[in-house]
Amino acid sequence: MKAHNDNFGNELADQLAKKAASRREGETAYSKIPKSAVIKVIEEEGELEWRKEWNASTKGDIVNLL
Repeated sequence: MKAHNDNFGNELADQLAKKAASRREGETAYSKIPKSAVIKVIEEEGELEWRKEWNASTKGDIVNLL
């Protein structure tokens, strides 16, 4: 049983996805990247986003421990 029977948009999307997946034309649009490299990029981007949010925040105080 299909998960979204009688939903024309979903059925059309399924048909187009199957058609695209069955094609073997053209070059691969990507090269294989090691999982560790992907994880490193995600972690770096996450840290940058966290720093932006931290620097923009007005809800905390800077603590001077010296």
